[in-house]
Amino acid sequence: MLAVALGRDIPPCPNAFVVAALYSRSGDLWVATEGEGLLKLSHDLDHWEKQKGNGLPGTVNFLSLVEDRQGRIWAGTDNQGVAVWNGESWMQYNQDNALLGERVPALAVSPLNGDVAIATSGGLTIYSAETEEWKDFTRADGLPEDQIVSLSFNEQGGLWAAFLTNGIGYASPASRYSDWKMVQTKFYWDKEQRLRQPVEARGKGLPSNFSNAVCAAGGSVWVGTIAGLGYGKSLHDWNFLRGRDYERKNAGLWLDTGDKRKNRRAGSLSDSSLLPEDYVTCFYPVPGGMWVGFRESGACFVRTPSLTIREVDLKKEVEEKAPVYTTCFVVLPGGELYAGTYGHGLVKAGKTAVRPSPASGRTTSANHPRPPLLPAMRQMASLSAGRTTLSPEEKFDTCYWYEDWATQGDWCGRYGQGYAMLCAANSPIGDIEYSFDPSYGCLPVRGPHANATWLKGAVTYINEPGMRSILYCPESTTRTLASWGDGGEDYPSTFDGPDLGAIVTVPEGRHLLSLYFYDPTPLAEYDLRNGMRDYLIEVRKMTSDFNLDMATGNAKLEKGRKPLQYLMEALTTTSSMPVQARGRVKSFSGGGVYKNFILDGKGCYYIRLVRNYSVNTTVNGIFLSSLDETKKAWIRYNSVGKMSVPYGLKAPYPPSLKEQDLHKLPETLLASWAASQDVARKNLLEIWESRRQGIYIYRNLLISDGLDHVKRNWRWHLKIWNDRDKNYFKRQMENAWESLQDCFVFYRSNEWSHYAPETTIPFSIEEVEKMQRNNIDWKQYRADSAVKPEVSVEEMKKWLKEH
Repeated sequence: MLAVALGRDIPPCPNAFVVAALYSRSGDLWVATEGEGLLKLSHDLDHWEKQKGNGLPGTVNFLSLVEDRQGRIWAGTDNQGVAVWNGESWMQYNQDNALLGERVPALAVSPLNGDVAIATSGGLTIYSAETEEWKDFTRADGLPEDQIVSLSFNEQGGLWAAFLTNGIGYASPASRYSDWKMVQTKFYWDKEQRLRQPVEARGKGLPSNFSNAVCAAGGSVWVGTIAGLGYGKSLHDWNFLRGRDYERKNAGLWLDTGDKRKNRRAGSLSDSSLLPEDYVTCFYPVPGGMWVGFRESGACFVRTPSLTIREVDLKKEVEEKAPVYTTCFVVLPGGELYAGTYGHGLVKAGKTAVRPSPASGRTTSANHPRPPLLPAMRQMASLSAGRTTLSPEEKFDTCYWYEDWATQGDWCGRYGQGYAMLCAANSPIGDIEYSFDPSYGCLPVRGPHANATWLKGAVTYINEPGMRSILYCPESTTRTLASWGDGGEDYPSTFDGPDLGAIVTVPEGRHLLSLYFYDPTPLAEYDLRNGMRDYLIEVRKMTSDFNLDMATGNAKLEKGRKPLQYLMEALTTTSSMPVQARGRVKSFSGGGVYKNFILDGKGCYYIRLVRNYSVNTTVNGIFLSSLDETKKAWIRYNSVGKMSVPYGLKAPYPPSLKEQDLHKLPETLLASWAASQDVARKNLLEIWESRRQGIYIYRNLLISDGLDHVKRNWRWHLKIWNDRDKNYFKRQMENAWESLQDCFVFYRSNEWSHYAPETTIPFSIEEVEKMQRNNIDWKQYRADSAVKPEVSVEEMKKWLKEH
């Protein structure tokens, strides 16, 4: 009989990076991993099987698992939507047919009616099992943000959602989840904006708005945050409990005086009354209490209602000194409770009440959920095409817009149309910068709470062409994994800083700021903290009297003042101003993400990347683009026929639209698409709605036969990718590189880069310049040339030396 059904020890999980786990009613154990895809230990087998084919998306990263009332398995992916197993095959639901976002970090099923809640990178979707209707929710519908990290239904069918940066929210089934009530706390606990969490060990309310997990069970709601545990029974009665590291974090705060620091350490509790650490990652309810997971301290059991804590030492189970990052829990029929961990696979954590064995060892087949109906054209036509002016109350300096997990390292043309910086990609010399519009600029800075001011540039991989998450460099055709770093690894883990940042300069108008983050899955136990990075992003517009030239030493300061002093004073002053836009980035080891902000108006903006007690703070790329369609068209027009680095004469642009194809489309569809893409003069509500409307309009286009150029063009703008788009990008980059070689002689030499492509030739830069002056066909010496050279390489080198 089966190992799982009998409750015996299960075979070791073949992948160490477990993200989610599920024991199904059919007796199968499912595990979602980072790097190995979806694994299953079937009820009638004694070994794990990797799931592939039969309609399953090809990604190697799965994030979430749930079983619905019909026994179907829902598996959320990193950038390909959600896949549903009905017992016979998989069906994929993504932005093409059902969802607003490509990433699905959380799933939940209602015990009341079987509704399935799907958290995506673009908002929340609810699938009704009873009516087969799909309903989408975004900030335009009242959500505080589109990014949800955890979902949980209570026994009455009410839905709780934990938001990435905005606390938690609740919606009832009676409102069809359309009326959201929020539970939030302060973002800062002092007027200087230095404290992002309470200084006490216990207190009223939530300890932080930066949530990781939520669980509704037994009439209570539990919330895991970066600064401890919140628990309550209603929307208005909440308490929090901190971890044992809270005093050390208080001691590491960025404060002005020792007296303040001492006062903030008052009210200590004994260690036995506190959580093992502040950073709570997951929950699992059982009779008598709650299992709680942590980022580095494994797990503990919290008894209810006393809230006494029983420690569980998972480190002895893994026999490692490395941190134990618990991502999930799963219970088998015999009551064995396993912790899913990031770096150690499935680890036995304890014993709980015996759960009922599955009634059958067979998976019952069910129909796949029916995809949603297309939105009516009248719904899409309701979006305003923009206006000439905004009212004073509609104006803003900056806002967070959306995140993109699909583009990965293929930024060229889609991001950085005005300015692009590949951070530290030219180390040890510096960065790789492309200034397509000189009115944009970027100055990297370290946070103000630091002993030194310089950044650390790091190169992890010099050239990994197969790793699409690494930013592509069109000037060398390589993918070099490089980043700025704040040197946080040189400070205690509980030090608040040093932090990383940048001052970006933009001209008049509305602009897109895109920050790219990627760090690959750790290769060894001692690297595990690299996969636990979790940063906060704060954007503020600097005061108009800030002078960037003074900060860089290009303008004179009053006598006795130095540029560095001026810069640090400006950063300290700006950091005390209200945050105008905020974001958060975590779990970016399996794939890279762009966090996108809108900057409105000429000036300097300070982007602060808060370390948030991670091993250090890093960023891979910073990109700026105009959101004014007229200006973008002007830039494109002026670039035609002009040589540029890094594209030569072949700058990548969206696939061209054929006039005959556009005539085949309804006028309403074209007008609605144009309105959804023009955000230069929209207010915040219209901006948030425009992205959803663009996806709806694109789905209407998909039902039309042909029109491939139009579909590809619209996917380009929406940052939706399929295999054809990836191949198109590859061809564009190949064409740009060949054009670059035609325009600039030195790119023809394999001396230009240690990892130069095959289209370079084995001659020095000086030699290819001589070949150019002598009108010698250099392409005959390329490895892919169909024409055999008239003179060998050795003979040609000799001739060039003599002439």
